Amino acid sequence: MNRFFVKKIDQNNIAIYGDDYKHAKKVLRLVEGSNVYAVYNEVEYLAKIINDDGENLWLEMIEETKVIREPDVEIHIYHFDTITKSNTSFILKPKIR
Repeated sequence: MNRFFVKKIDQNNIAIYGDDYKHAKKVLRLVEGSNVYAVYNEVEYLAKIINDDGENLWLEMIEETKVIREPDVEIHIYHFDTITKSNTSFILKPKIR
């Protein structure tokens, strides 16, 4: 789903205008009834396009959605020396006791 960063929210209505409007209409081909995400002050809203007046896409907020900033998974990155033919057997050798 498409996400737009908006500059202003008026009660439950949001306007997409300017270059974002042109991108939404010409490139993404969004029409009335389409759902999009609108981000304002680090809060994300699920919104529905309710009107197109030729200069603005007017959105109606459906719900505030939870934005997950950090993944739940820890990722560890290890650096190994370059693997050559001479040390491959050491790296890949199974440890059998």
